[in-house]
Amino acid sequence: MSNSKLVSYTGLSPNHSGRRVCQISRITPHAVVGQLSVESICNCFKDRSKQASCNYAIGADGRLGLCVDEANRSWCSLSRDNDQRAVTI
Repeated sequence: MSNSKLVSYTGLSPNHSGRRVCQISRITPHAVVGQLSVESICNCFKDRSKQASCNYAIGADGRLGLCVDEANRSWCSLSRDNDQRAVTI
C-alpha cells in the first residue's frame, strides 16, 4: 500500500487502529461541514477525544491532505469491517 502522490499536506492523526487486516477494495466518502482547509481538517483529527479520522481530506481549495496512512485503518464510517477495506475521504 502506498499513499497518494497528490497529497500536498500531511498531518497524521493518532486516531486509527494500526495496520489493516484486509486489502483495500472500496472508497468511502464522508462529508465535512464547512469550508475548511486540509490543515484544519487534519488538525481536527489529531484530537484523541474525537475518536474519528479519515485517510484523506480534501480542503475547500481542492488540496489533498493525508490524515491516516493508507496502510492503517482509519476511524471514519463507524463500521470496522468497512474501514478495514476502504480508503476513507
